[in-house]
Amino acid sequence: MYHSPSQWKAWVSDIFFSNSILDKTVAGPAFSAMFACHLCVGANFATNQALLQHLRTKHKLKQQIATFVDGSGVCPACKSKLHTRLRVIKHLSDKRRRSCTNQILSGEFAPVDADTLAKLEDDDRQAIRAARHDGHTSVPAVGQAVRSDGRRVGRSLL
Repeated sequence: MYHSPSQWKAWVSDIFFSNSILDKTVAGPAFSAMFACHLCVGANFATNQALLQHLRTKHKLKQQIATFVDGSGVCPACKSKLHTRLRVIKHLSDKRRRSCTNQILSGEFAPVDADTLAKLEDDDRQAIRAARHDGHTSVPAVGQAVRSDGRRVGRSLL
């Protein structure tokens, strides 16, 4: 572990995932296609949560998405205004926004340059730290999201 950290990391990543009892009891082609990883061949999961965890840990999906999000607070795919970069990343990581996520990962958009990305990630860390200091689990929203057609989305502020 100490002498060869890269080899240790490779071994841990290989043994991290294990089969669940649900993988063995539920079978059939309909089940396999329901929670299959689109990046791995033959990787099927018992639940959507297991698939999402696989995407986050094995494929670094959230980090991969974050490289395409600038500081404007606008989703590059659907052009919805979400006020902060963290909200855009959350929007793109949401399982209900597969079309936005797929568009981002398809290569249609250029990633943010490394220097700007480092500054944005530092700003995000500071915002998360301040929110947690104030007793929040995440950075609070400052208003409703606005779709590209001008419709407001989310709870009203009344």
